[in-house]
This record gives sequence, structure tokens and C-alpha cells, in this order.
Amino acid sequence: MKAYPNYRHSGVEWMESLPEQWITKSLKYLGRIDNSGVWGADEYAQGLFELPVPTTAQLTIQGVWKETEMSVRWVTESEKSYYICRTGDIIVVKASGSATNIITGKSGYISEEENGKFGFGNFLLRVRPVKLEPKLLYYFLSCQLTKQRIELMVSSTTYPNLKVEEYINAQIPIPQPNEQTEIISFLDEKTKQIDTLIEKKQKMIELLKEERQAVINEAVTKGINPKAKMKDSEIEWLGEIPEHWELKKFKYLGKIRNGYAFGSNEFTNEGIRVLKISNIQTLNIDWSDESFLPKEYY
Repeated sequence: MKAYPNYRHSGVEWMESLPEQWITKSLKYLGRIDNSGVWGADEYAQGLFELPVPTTAQLTIQGVWKETEMSVRWVTESEKSYYICRTGDIIVVKASGSATNIITGKSGYISEEENGKFGFGNFLLRVRPVKLEPKLLYYFLSCQLTKQRIELMVSSTTYPNLKVEEYINAQIPIPQPNEQTEIISFLDEKTKQIDTLIEKKQKMIELLKEERQAVINEAVTKGINPKAKMKDSEIEWLGEIPEHWELKKFKYLGKIRNGYAFGSNEFTNEGIRVLKISNIQTLNIDWSDESFLPKEYY
């Protein structure tokens, strides 16, 4: 990437310098902003239409939509028309996370493949750009600079909520029209290359995980002494175990309690943190996707 001939101060404390020919405008002047989404009804009633509606949990930190996990809601025809997401829309999380895991501000871009497939729900904000290439604005709103600004914006609260007025008044750098398309093409290509590299590395990681699991399986069922005398466990799937080991039923080794199936409409943006299936990873708990229930549920 070549440097521009001349730069100027952006006039914005957190953005430093910009190419001389670029301008800045507040986000609120770059298109339509809808401050909150729709939730609709749980069940069908006459005159209502089906609409999948995502919450904060169906948008990953990487901006990927989990369409198969979205709740199906029932809305009026006018609500469906207004709140359905179209190509170029940018959806921003307004309220979620905690003081130690801020996911407020994570954003997702609606691609051509996702056009008209779902609406957007509560705790989400929609930006529909008209004066800047939507994909370029998405890249800016999801970049590390914006994330750092949001962290400063919400750092004073236990359950960080987006300060919408401050967010939409922020200055956005605007390149010349021809530069906008060039930057988008550059970023699309570079991110594609990086994603391909990540995919290859991920396959290697999966192979290493399989090897790790095999080592664990061997140690917890056969021990680590290859010279130990073995005996038949009399359990078909377990096979032989060291001769001096004993067997006990799992239920006698601790206290066991089933979890509760909460409804998707019961979750809130703050309160009691809930451990879900998506949080359970191999040998650890991943809290990057947080959900909460009202405090009375405790």
C-alpha cells in the first residue's frame, strides 16, 4: 500500500491523520438509522407473517450470521416490510456483554445471499447507508479503531450499553468515490486470503485436537504405565483396564443436576449470566457469547 502524497489532521481525537482529499461526516448523516428492531409474537395469529429475527447471540464477533439459530417470530405485514434486512444493511449490537467481555458494538453486514431472509430484533441497531459504500462503512464500524472507541464509551457501566447518540454522531472518514470501491476490493481480497489461511490452519488444529484426545483417552482408560498388568473391565466399550483399578457408576461420584430449558424470549441483555451449550468447549468454557436472564431467575 503506497502512502498518499499529503495528509491532514482528522480533527477527531481518536482518529489521528487522514489523506488530504478525504472528508469526514457524522454517521447519522450517511444514511437511515433505525434505533431498535422488532420482536413480534410467539405464535401465529390471523394477519401475521413469519419472520426469522436474530438477537445478539446469532451474530458472531467476526460478523457472521447464524441463520439456523434465529427465532421465528410473527409480525404484521408493515413490520415485516420495515424491519426486514436488505443487502448493504449494517446491524450493530446496542446492548450485550459485561464489563470484562464487551461485545457491544459488534456488527454484521447483510450480503446479497442474506437479502430479505431475516429481520433484526431488540438490542440491535440498523444502519442503511446511502452516502457511502455500505461495505466500506461496515469495514470501518467493525475495525479495531471503532472497537476501542466503543470500549471507552461504555467502560463506566457494569453492563455496557451503546450510547447511541454518541455513536451516530461519531465522524466517519469518507474517501473519494473511486477510492471507496478500490479499498473495498482490496479488503475483500485480503480478508479472503487470510480466511483461506485460517481455514488451513484450522484443519491442522483439528488434527492436533484429535491427537490430544487420543492421548487423553489412552491415559484415562489404560493408565500411563505400559507395563501395568491388565484385566477385563467387562464393559464392551471400555475393554481392558489396569488390574489395580476399580469401577464405579458415574452417579456415585458426585452430585448431578439437569439444566433448565429457558425460552429464547426470556433472555435479557443483563442480569444473571447463563451457561449454554455454545459456551462449552473442549477442556474449557468460552464466554465470548454471553446470555443473561432476569435476576429473579437465580
